[in-house]
Amino acid sequence: MIAGIVAAQSAIPATPPPLVTRMLLANQSSTNFYSYKNPLTTADFIENIDEPGVGRCAVWSPNGVYAAFGSDTGPYLVFAKRSGDTLTTIAPTGTLPAGAVMSAAWSSDSSTVYIASTGGNKIYRYTRSGDVFT
Repeated sequence: MIAGIVAAQSAIPATPPPLVTRMLLANQSSTNFYSYKNPLTTADFIENIDEPGVGRCAVWSPNGVYAAFGSDTGPYLVFAKRSGDTLTTIAPTGTLPAGAVMSAAWSSDSSTVYIASTGGNKIYRYTRSGDVFT
C-alpha cells in the first residue's frame, strides 16, 4: 500500500495549476449566460451573453480564452472569445446541432470541442482554427 501512495505522490505536478479566476453559468430559468471574474462573489459579474432559449451548458476551454454555450432553442450553440473582461460571440460554421445542446467538453489543447445534442442524439465535433469553429 505504501508503494501505491508513493506512486500517486510522484504524479503530482511540481507546479500547481493556476487558481480558477473565472466562472461561467448557464441560467436554466432565463435566456442568459453569465461570466464571473471571481467565482466567490457576484460583485465581479463581467459579461452577459443573451442568447435565445434556456441555458443548458457553459464551458471554458482549458486555455481560458474560448467558451461554448448551449441552449434548448436555436441557434443551440454559440462560442465566445475572451479578451480581458470582454466576451465576443462567435457563430459556429459547418453542421449546426439539430436540437438542444446539453453538454460540451473541450480537448486539452483547446483546439476541439465536443457537443452533445438532443437533435438525433448526436455528438458534434468542432475544430478551432484561429477564431473559426468548423
